[in-house]
Amino acid sequence: MMLKKINAIAKRHNLKIIEDCSQAPYAKLNGKFAGTLGDIGIFSLNYHKHIHCGEGGIIVTDNNELANRLRLIRNHAEAVVEAKGETNLVNMVGFNYRMTEMEAAIARHQLRKLPKLVAERRKNVQYLEKELEKIPCFTIPKVRF
Repeated sequence: MMLKKINAIAKRHNLKIIEDCSQAPYAKLNGKFAGTLGDIGIFSLNYHKHIHCGEGGIIVTDNNELANRLRLIRNHAEAVVEAKGETNLVNMVGFNYRMTEMEAAIARHQLRKLPKLVAERRKNVQYLEKELEKIPCFTIPKVRF
């Protein structure tokens, strides 16, 4: 219900919903994966996330226009503009957000291990919850798997 309200507010005000899903791979809400609830989902890949490759991240969207604008932003908002016929450069301050080929190769390999890594974290969380519940002053937030 809350997601419907958020989407309605965003639509009414012509806003885009950007999800920070870095700590939520495989998490679901109403049967939909984190990263697919809004317009853009972002998964960081730095050292303290579920998988890491040094630096960088993954952005997901099913909106072709947003995907194209994200490609421009990561590439200084230049280089491919003329060849693509892109004319809408409003708010297009670009930077060099490209990962190196080495980081991308590591990330691709790490993605294969993601199901096992998430399962291991969930097991660790369950253990910690069980042990911390023994301490009377702690109230443990519930983790839904």
